[in-house]
Amino acid sequence: RLKRTGRVAPACRVRNRPLIQIEIRNREIFRPSYRSMTLEIRPLHTAPEARAVIVEWYAAEWRMPVARIEALLDSMSPNGTPMQSVCYRDGLIVGTAGIYNQVGLFQTAPHFAELQPWLALVYTPPELRGAGIASWLCSRMDDEARRLGFSRYYLFTFTAESLYRRLGWVEMDRVDYHGHDAAVMYKDL
Repeated sequence: RLKRTGRVAPACRVRNRPLIQIEIRNREIFRPSYRSMTLEIRPLHTAPEARAVIVEWYAAEWRMPVARIEALLDSMSPNGTPMQSVCYRDGLIVGTAGIYNQVGLFQTAPHFAELQPWLALVYTPPELRGAGIASWLCSRMDDEARRLGFSRYYLFTFTAESLYRRLGWVEMDRVDYHGHDAAVMYKDL
């Protein structure tokens, strides 16, 4: 039971260190907004310490085989696509996202393979969701896609459609993705 005076609880841990603190007052959780955080983004190839964290996150969230995740991360390009970025707050990893030429959707809907590139594997730990970190990450990925010379890019989702709509993504199709009703979306940059 929480006391009315409040306390601070760790939201997520990596190597037994808290990633971010959330304040609990009167049984309500107050998550800091990304606007009040100092967030930093780095390419994965400059952040080798993030690799094990990302592997753990993706394996747990999407039940991806570890060998597949490691092969995916090994394929990252330092200057183009595919690319993966890591988000830090105060030196701690709080999220990740990437831009890819191939995504899992192609296995069940190969006609989408002609569309390039794809925003993919956007992830923040469950304890940090709702704080704006994924929105901030997606905005940085928009910047990166523009820098790479793209005027439009794509994504598919069966978990965060409302987030992407708020960020300006437009639904172009719906598909069955391994039993999930997934929205295929695009964004003009």
